Amino acid sequence: MHLKFHPEVIGDIEKFDNSIRILLRGQLLKIKSKPEIGKLLGNKAGNDLSSCRKIYFHNKRYRIVYEIIGEYVLVYAVGKREKFECYKDASSRKNKT
Repeated sequence: MHLKFHPEVIGDIEKFDNSIRILLRGQLLKIKSKPEIGKLLGNKAGNDLSSCRKIYFHNKRYRIVYEIIGEYVLVYAVGKREKFECYKDASSRKNKT
């Protein structure tokens, strides 16, 4: 399975310190080898993410929101759950693609 990233995800990742990036990399490798590992999402605070999945890292402080599309996984957002920030970003980015 191939991983692809929405262009704005790079900005999400650049905000993290190196220790968070290492944890993120581990989760991305899990997603790459077994994409079904993430929990299916539905409607989060008015954001329809029913075709997407989420996986946590760093004691559930951060989330990765992604979608399995054929032979690849598209990551829409990486960030904190606070105020549904990550879900809002994912929904907005998904609607742009």
